[in-house]
Amino acid sequence: MLHKPSSLRTMLLDKVPALKADPSLLSMFIDKGKVISRATGNPSFQYRYTLNIVVQDYAGDIDALILPILLWVAREEPELLERAPHEPIRYESEILDASSADVSIYIELSERVLVVRDNASGTYTTSHLDDRYAPPAWDAEGATLQHPASEASICP
Repeated sequence: MLHKPSSLRTMLLDKVPALKADPSLLSMFIDKGKVISRATGNPSFQYRYTLNIVVQDYAGDIDALILPILLWVAREEPELLERAPHEPIRYESEILDASSADVSIYIELSERVLVVRDNASGTYTTSHLDDRYAPPAWDAEGATLQHPASEASICP
């Protein structure tokens, strides 16, 4: 399992009130996955993919869904906020009725994998490299999102 989708899923289930109440509303898919590798003599590589987050029958405030994702992106994939045109998240929504919608959110992610060969045994070990750097683009650890029309949501 890739690390970033798992991390984002855990955060969303913890921070978004509607998903905390009903985790079955959340699905995630990896679309357009690629493995990037170069003929350099080093077998290290990178995963690049579009993470598609689907929230069904979402009746919460859209801000309570998007803000935690944006804060997660700032911490886990900060270069998305620095790259032009500064649009790290795309979304689509099917409005079901006056109070609910199915929401699909798309984020272009990458994960670098370091591969090290043990020459004595001939085995390879992989480890996912941390793309984060300090300080995060925005520091919102423990912050609370309060929107007049929704429940409070604690940001990651």
